[in-house]
Amino acid sequence: MNVANVKSLTLLNVMVAFFFMTTPLESISLFERFSLAKLSSLFVLVVWAYKGFPLRRCYLIYSFVLVLFLSVFSVIWSIDREHTFISIFTFLLPCILLMEAIMVSIRRKEDIKLYLFFYVVGCLIISLSCIINRDAILENAIMEHELRLTSFEQNQNVLAFLLTMGVVIVLSALKNHGSICIRIAEWSLLVLFSFVSISTGSRMGMGLLCLVLLLFMISTRGKTQIFLMLLFLISFFFFLLPLIPSEVYSRMFESNALIKSGDFSGRGAIWEKGWSAFMKENSFFGIGYSNFNNLMKLYYSAPEASHNTYLTYVVEYGFAFFWILLIPVILIVKYVWKIYRKERDLYVFAYVLPLLIAMFMLETEKNRWIFIIGALVYTWYKLSYDEKTVYEDSRSDS
Repeated sequence: MNVANVKSLTLLNVMVAFFFMTTPLESISLFERFSLAKLSSLFVLVVWAYKGFPLRRCYLIYSFVLVLFLSVFSVIWSIDREHTFISIFTFLLPCILLMEAIMVSIRRKEDIKLYLFFYVVGCLIISLSCIINRDAILENAIMEHELRLTSFEQNQNVLAFLLTMGVVIVLSALKNHGSICIRIAEWSLLVLFSFVSISTGSRMGMGLLCLVLLLFMISTRGKTQIFLMLLFLISFFFFLLPLIPSEVYSRMFESNALIKSGDFSGRGAIWEKGWSAFMKENSFFGIGYSNFNNLMKLYYSAPEASHNTYLTYVVEYGFAFFWILLIPVILIVKYVWKIYRKERDLYVFAYVLPLLIAMFMLETEKNRWIFIIGALVYTWYKLSYDEKTVYEDSRSDS
């Protein structure tokens, strides 16, 4: 970034950039129930409030506000009204406000690039932490009978997804021209993020990584890029795979059997139990926002995440309203499709497909990912059709 661009940054830009850097580090706790990521979110909201709460008028925001009102309404029939109410005001509402702040802060494509750069920095920090503390992490993992790499007590599947998005950003940068030094740095980051992601032993992460690499290979137009990618894959196979914990290989080899059995590492049993309990409750209106864990505790005396966001939507909002939760998802896909039609680059789908797939295997309702990706995709879409600015743009999304 040149000096002119640095001078043009606002305090809100700086705080949002810090927020993006802390997103891969979301498991770092400053004290009980207050993470570094929450602190960065608070900084963003405070600066946004100081600016007078400027708003972005668009269908995507309206869809999330509709979800907010529906969640408040669900307090009426919630199986745990207090928990639903607290969850709305401690997570859902702040996430929508945070999304507004991010969208308002983006005035040009350079702002998006800045945020993505700092997200990669966050991925670099947690990846280096995994590598530097590898021996100690694996020693502790042996004691817990789960030889998989992670750091800051981050869930392995969550870490794999976060690093996959880091890979998406790095590969996107590789599609652009740059100096030799920048190219070396980008390929080094690709190797590091891929190695740590695979070392987490996350089968979902492995699948997402392969999907992203495939999209890159299909969409790239330069023969040099394809050759370098093949060289990367061959080198990775011969030099880095032997360094990955042996238990990871065992997990990967079990994947086919788990898919055939429909178990998905115990998820199948959770889905079956959750659905059975849901059908005994108010299946038309659902059990109320943020109550899947409470439902499992009520029926099986063991709070358990759904490990499937779409299932969570149905269980918590019922057959009557779960489709409202899909409206923001549909809008985000619509914006990505329009970006593709404008830029004719299939790789743009790499920014949204990993999330849509992860939502089948992870409970992402309590993660800010869809809000972050939604804000970036929407502003990217608007800037693709208006290169000057998206600030205070109130035109139709259609």
